[in-house]
This record gives sequence, structure tokens and C-alpha cells, in this order.
Amino acid sequence: MKHATTTPRIITPDTATARDALARLAPFHYRPGPPSSPARVLVAIDDAGTPIGIRCTAFPTLNAPWRAAAWPRHFSSSLCPRARAQAANTLVRTITRVIIHPQWRGTGLAVRLVREYLNTPDTPLTETVASMAQFCPFFHAAGMRRIHAPPSRRDARFAHVLDDLDITAPSLTHTARARFALRQTPSLRRAVLTWANDSKATRRHAHADNLTHLAMLAAQAAHRNGPVIFVAP
Repeated sequence: MKHATTTPRIITPDTATARDALARLAPFHYRPGPPSSPARVLVAIDDAGTPIGIRCTAFPTLNAPWRAAAWPRHFSSSLCPRARAQAANTLVRTITRVIIHPQWRGTGLAVRLVREYLNTPDTPLTETVASMAQFCPFFHAAGMRRIHAPPSRRDARFAHVLDDLDITAPSLTHTARARFALRQTPSLRRAVLTWANDSKATRRHAHADNLTHLAMLAAQAAHRNGPVIFVAP
């Protein structure tokens, strides 16, 4: 049986419950490891009280060029770096994880978790960087709008390395192919670690055990020619 109840409950858990839910569900997410210091967590539970979905938000990164395009009134290019950082911390929270247990995927639970937060957000503005946006249409379904952002410097550098190595980015988005390419090409391994170390979001995962996952993320970013951003409102 796929699931035992039609409508799971969504709760705001205490710290221990949130930590347990994240530990249970983290293995089902494509990014290795837990997100950085969640600011607020919502958990979906089934009839037995078992966590079947989770949504985490966190304080935003301070360097995000897409905010000027998403919210020009708040993030004008004329603002100094300090003012932009203050505006980000005051006005923005970032959805850093939406994880659904495989048995519950396709039920609309991800949309519910995102909408539940957007109905009562902690700040006026919400954003997410959707590395797997082509497989995660629920952000749009939940009412967020997509922003087209230019590629970051690290993504552009990684794309250049792939060109030099005559490796196509789409070929690295498949687990087996990425693993094979990493075994065969030391310079690709170095490029993946350089890419991972160039951002706080991936730096703590930049080690050999996560290399295949990181290569897939880097390739997806390079292939998109820019991050896939969803924002609200």
C-alpha cells in the first residue's frame, strides 16, 4: 500500500522532533548531509506519527545577484553591500530543503508543505535555489515564480573546465556516468572540489565521499547557464 491516510498532518515540531525527522528523511534527498541551521521547520506526519515530509527554511546567503531582479524595490543595485546584507537578513528567508518520503511522492505533499509556509512566512520575501528544478515543479505549483539569473562565477568556471576536458554537462547528471568520469579524470575531481569549496552551501560537503553528488550538482548548474530561482511574492 502506498500510504495509509489521505491527508497527512503538518506540524511545527520542537527541536528534537525536527532533528529526528530530518535525520530520517535526509537520505531521500539528492544533496548529501543536512541543511545549514534551519530557522523554521515544518514536518508532515502520517497516522502513526511517522515523518513523511519536511520543509526547512534558513537565513539567506548575503551574496545573491538574483534578488535585484526578483525584488528591485528592496535590492536596488545602488545599495551598498552592508545595506543589501541587512535587507536580506531582515526581509528574506530561503527554503533550503523539501524532502518527501518516496512512498508519498506524487501526492501533492511537497506543494502543501511549501504553501503552508508561504501562507504564514517569517519574512515578507521567500526564495529557493532549486538545483533539481526540472524534477521539482512543486515550487511553481505552490505559487512561487521563477527568476532567470545569470550563471555564477563558479558555475561559469566549471563549465569552462568541462569544455576543456571535452565533457558535456548533461553526461555528468547521471550517477553512473559521473562516477566513471571522476575515476578516469583527476582534473575533473579537482574541478568539482574547487566548485564545491567556492560556496558556503556546498563547502562543508566537499570531500571524497560526496564527490559524485557534487559533480552532478555542478554539472546541472553548468548546464542551466544560471541558477534556477523561485521566489514569493
